[in-house]
This record gives sequence, C-alpha cells and structure tokens, in this order.
Amino acid sequence: MIQLGCLPLKLAFDPKTLALRLNGRKLVPSFERTVGEMRSVMLSPQAALSDSSVCYRVFRRVERPADRKAFAENDCSYDVTVLERCFLGPERNKTMGHYHSIASNGLTYPEVYEVLYGEAHFVLQRRSAPSSREVSETLFVTAKQGEKVVVEPRWGHAVINASHEPLVLASLDCMLNESDYAAYLEKHGAAYYKFGANNLLPNKHYHKLPPLHIFPASSLKPVPKIGEANLYADYTTHPQRYSFLKNPERIWKA
Repeated sequence: MIQLGCLPLKLAFDPKTLALRLNGRKLVPSFERTVGEMRSVMLSPQAALSDSSVCYRVFRRVERPADRKAFAENDCSYDVTVLERCFLGPERNKTMGHYHSIASNGLTYPEVYEVLYGEAHFVLQRRSAPSSREVSETLFVTAKQGEKVVVEPRWGHAVINASHEPLVLASLDCMLNESDYAAYLEKHGAAYYKFGANNLLPNKHYHKLPPLHIFPASSLKPVPKIGEANLYADYTTHPQRYSFLKNPERIWKA
C-alpha cells in the first residue's frame, strides 16, 4: 500500500488491486462507471470490450470525522476517483466528461482537482453559450502527481489517464453542484480524443472547434490563489479560502 499525499488524511492506495483504505479500512465506491456506460463517449464505441468492465470508481466524502465541520462550512465534498490502467479501444481510459450546474449570477460551480497518483490529462472546454452544445475555447492540461487544476465556471471537463499506471484524483466541489452529462453524451465525448502516445483527434460531432491550447498544470496560474499544501490539508486548515466553490461570484464575474 502507498500512502497518498493527502495528509492529515491517512489514505492508502494499492496500485495492484486499486483498493483504497482510510485508516486501514477498505473504502466502498459510491459508484462505478463501466465500459457499457462509456461507449457513447468513446472514439470507437464498437470496440471489443466487456460492457461490465469497470473504467473508474468514485468515492464520495472521503474525510476525517474531525474535519466535517470545515467541509460543512462551504457545503463541500472531498472526493476521490480511481481510473483503471486500461484502454477504451484506441483511447486511453478516461472519465465520461460533464459540465456543472448553475450556482449564482449565471455562473456554474467550479471544482478543484489534485493528482494523488499517476498522471492526468484534462480536456477542458468552454461552452459557446449557457445551453449550447458547441464550444468556444478548448484547453488540454497535463498534470503530474501533486499538481492541481481548477475547473472554472462555464467550463466542462473530461480527465484522461495518461500513464500505464492507475490514476488517482482528488476533487473538491460544492455538494449543491450537479453533474450534467447530457452534452457529452450527445456529442459522443469531449471536444478531443486522445489515443496512442501523443495523438489528439478532434471530435467530428462538434462544429468549428477552436484551436486546442496545450499547457502543463505547472504553467497555469489558478484564478483563486490556493495554498501550496495538498488539497485536503489546505482546505481543512483554511476553509475560508474555498468559499468560491459555493459562491463563485466572489472570484469570477458573470
């Protein structure tokens, strides 16, 4: 078992079995996403894969009892997602992708991610209009272990497991937020597919895709200035810094 970099949360991970243990107790996932559910967002939906195979598991509200008051301050949840080391046909394993629901002033809820194990590639896309299925801007962000990525209001995101190891992601968002998968299902995935080592293919179901801008997470300056400590430690020590997760208008303009 490997102790993940989220102390004081004592969360351990077994790369072979993909088990997560909190204080030695094996955690049960809140839900799993299978190949059968993912086919609609795959580059090759007819790939010869078992529909029952699990692509990733999500664990909600992974926290210490002592920290519940801090999370309740902003109605926040610290979640952990574990992606298998597998391929979806020619594509590397990924999440389904989704947008967020509206919080206030027309702004959707933001979210903060941190890579706890492995390497992640984020396909971020900004909607052309609040209800549009098309996008006006796309970013491809590479993130290594210990790096954070902020998903700002009005942006959707899908996450790709970029290495041959499992990927473990922590995320922090407001529990009032609801994931909206409809646009991704209708468009058969994110704006770009990744296959092979470094191949990015535009999704033909989108019209007039904007150029894809590629950045390492280390080069991005998040709008909210979050701390250098790991996400769990920083939030539980300074929950007031993260009030933007519930009230994004404190950082962003409508």
